[in-house]
Amino acid sequence: YLTVIGYPFHIDVTLIYKLTSDGITVTVRVVNKEDQIDVPLTISWHPYLAVQDVSQAVIHSACPLRHVVMGDGAPRHGDLIPTGNTETWDDFDGTHQVGGNSTNPTYMDDEFRLTPSIHACPNLEVAITDVAANNVTTVLFADPQFRYLQIYTGAMENWGESSIAVEPMVGKADAFNNGDGLQVLSADTTFEGTFGFKVRQA
Repeated sequence: YLTVIGYPFHIDVTLIYKLTSDGITVTVRVVNKEDQIDVPLTISWHPYLAVQDVSQAVIHSACPLRHVVMGDGAPRHGDLIPTGNTETWDDFDGTHQVGGNSTNPTYMDDEFRLTPSIHACPNLEVAITDVAANNVTTVLFADPQFRYLQIYTGAMENWGESSIAVEPMVGKADAFNNGDGLQVLSADTTFEGTFGFKVRQA
């Protein structure tokens, strides 16, 4: 039989959670504990934000984004592996609602890349405004380690939860193969990245 080994590297992972008056900050610290091996690493998080009505929610990115093109059938079907191409995306300018209706919002499982340089736009910042709940806004923020983003609106369709996943990512999907955003830690070196959420009342 085939024995599948998952992630065959010795790393030390520390998570630091900090609660604030208006949100939470999470820092992940990864140390390569291998003696002579470079360790490939990419990190993504999958937090879900509860909203009253996904279809009415408005998404706004502070930095311009490019839509990462996936293979045939995406985003609902297929393997969601990037093709290597990106395309213009303007729907996260703060003026477009997700669309559809409360029981069947527009389905998204889409990846995006920050297009400006780190110098021009150092931090990922994406706001989700819950229009149906008096415009309460939750803002994802992340440091320069996170240059990719995944948005998923299928929770209502798949398990009846009115929520949107707003996922900060260090590397592109399939980064171990395409290398986009892949981190390589030499022996006894450290990766550290921070993201979090804060709530803004209307």
